Order: sequence, then structure tokens, then C-alpha cells
Amino acid sequence: MQKFGEIKQSAAAIGIFDGVHLGHATLIKETVLKARSLGAPAIAITFNQHPESVLYGQNVRVLTTNEEKELLLKEAGADMVFCLPFTKAVSQMDATEFMQIMQVTLGVKELIIGHDFALGQGRKGNYEALKKLGQQTGFNVTKVPPVQINGQTVSSTNIRMDLAENELIKATSLLGHNYMVLGKVVEGAKRGRLWGFPTANINVPLLKLLPKGGVYAVKVTVEKTIYDGVLNIGYRPTFDASAKTFEVHLLNFNGNLYGKELRTDIISFIRNEIRFENVEQLAIQIQEDVQKAHTILKETR
Repeated sequence: MQKFGEIKQSAAAIGIFDGVHLGHATLIKETVLKARSLGAPAIAITFNQHPESVLYGQNVRVLTTNEEKELLLKEAGADMVFCLPFTKAVSQMDATEFMQIMQVTLGVKELIIGHDFALGQGRKGNYEALKKLGQQTGFNVTKVPPVQINGQTVSSTNIRMDLAENELIKATSLLGHNYMVLGKVVEGAKRGRLWGFPTANINVPLLKLLPKGGVYAVKVTVEKTIYDGVLNIGYRPTFDASAKTFEVHLLNFNGNLYGKELRTDIISFIRNEIRFENVEQLAIQIQEDVQKAHTILKETR
């Protein structure tokens, strides 16, 4: 794997890339085109924390963790992803200093930015400033216009709002891919196996934004094999549980999942979380959920 200082020239897109949505995918596509004309790698430069978390002390719920972001950026076409630490010192760095580091360490010859991107202290490194700087120091700048879907601008903010309002279809259309969660399977209460529906309890990073509580049809990737599944997000009200859980039941799967990292692609909402009078009623409902998920996922193949 190449490191800082080993890349002689590159085309690079820079941004937070939270969600790696259709707008971000457009940036990466343009970066790949510039990179191929150079005969150089297409690089995505991003940051390990949301800037608002550092600048304003807010715990921003992210659409993608760093691991998810790297995976999706590479799926979008980036040859390499560099996730830089975002600190107050970095936020106070001016655009000239930052770009000098990028030119020396990554050989940036083509810089691709979004329509609303600005770099450095006070957001002074906007498109016009970067273009002037590039003319002076030897890199070109391309600004990619916003993408709109059904009259709605594709943005991380709008996707967050859609997810909060349980508008999964709208969020998915803006993302250009299913909303996904990466996480390791940890030990759970093991109740599901008692009535024939064992679930994998997934440890979701604290700041990962999840859709509203309820039951969803999902696709679950286990070691490169994709399984149909049913996801429950919530507090298991039938058992008066207090901790929020993210549990998946894989259809037609037998095996041990403990310690494995699963990718869960959320396909469709099935129902809200419900409190049942007893576990027998819950088991009947789960069986109905499984049948609904099977029907939904069969239609998406």
C-alpha cells in the first residue's frame, strides 16, 4: 500500500464524504477521469472526524463510519483513500499550507471539489482561492455542480432528514446505494434461538446514525457471501429492555457469526416496533416478518 510521499502525481477529490452519496460519486467519477488522463491514481482525501464535532463540540451522527466510507469510496471508483486526522490545528491551517502538504505528499496535480466546498481557516480556501493558488503552485481545480434527484439536492443533511422521518426510499435514491451498516457480531441475549429465529447482535459505532426503530428487510454480507435477512432496530419492548439493539436474522444460514464483521444493507421498512403480550405472539409476528422480507427481497433480485 502506498504511503504519503510515495505518490509522484495524482488526481484527488477532497471532502467529508459522509454517506458517499450520488453527489460524492460524481466527484469520484470526475477524479477517475482526471487520473486516467494523467496515468495516475484517483485519490479520495477525507477526514477521520466530522468537522462540526471538532469545531463546535457536537456529536454529529454520521451516515458512514470511517471504515464504511473507505469501502464505499473505493466502490465508487477511488483507487486509494486517505483519511486524515481532523483537529483544531488542522482547521486553523490556511489553504496554502494544506495544499502544499498535499502536493508534496500525494503529488496532487488535479483537485476536484464539490460546489460548496471550502478549505482552511474561515473557509477562505473556496473554489476561486484554490484556483488562483493552483495557478501559482501547479495544480488544476475542478468544481463539480450539485446533483438533484426529483427536485431535491443530494446532500448529507437531506439524507439525514429523510432517515429521521423514516423516508428510506428517498434516502436511498439520494445515496445511490442502500444505507449500510458495518459492525462486528457480539454476544446478545440469545432469546431468538429459543423459538427458531437466532439473531446476530451487531455492535454499531456510537455515532452511527440509524433509521428509526422497527423491522426491516435487509441483505447481509458474511465473508463475501450475501444472505437475505430481517433486521430489528430498537429496545425489544416485549422484554422491557433498556439498551438499543441492532439484530439481524439471516435466512437460510447455519453457522457461528460471533466476532465476524457483517455488512447490513437496509432494503425496505416492514413495520414499527411493537410490544407483545407474550413471546408466543412475538414468535408468530417474527414468522410473518420473515415471510414479508422474503417476498420483498425476492422482488429486488
